[in-house]
Amino acid sequence: MTDAKSHLADLVRNALDAFAYAAFIMPATYAQLYGACAQISTKTDWHGTSLLDIGSGPGTASWVIRQFHPHLQHITAVERDPHLQHVARTLARGADLPTTTYVQRSEEHTSELQSRQYLVCRLLLEKK
Repeated sequence: MTDAKSHLADLVRNALDAFAYAAFIMPATYAQLYGACAQISTKTDWHGTSLLDIGSGPGTASWVIRQFHPHLQHITAVERDPHLQHVARTLARGADLPTTTYVQRSEEHTSELQSRQYLVCRLLLEKK
């Protein structure tokens, strides 16, 4: 387990921890992702209709991406922690988000997917 993953595992041990994570850490993560998406949006004219969010946590990336790409129709959120996934579902209830499929995967499977996701993002950004 990497340092970041072990740190998150130490932070989120139950449902209350997951909601605390959403209240205190999610806003900072949202701000960082928003800044990155603002930069990326100047370099690409992506108009996809679906998003695969690997390691989705409480759904932070889904909220950010929706700001830049309101045309999204479907999100697949892959998260290993059931408490963070519960927070994501709770926050999404009644929100103006696209249809979302929540998938729970083991840490090993999620790590493999994240490596592939990084490669895909690099290829998309280098395309321009």
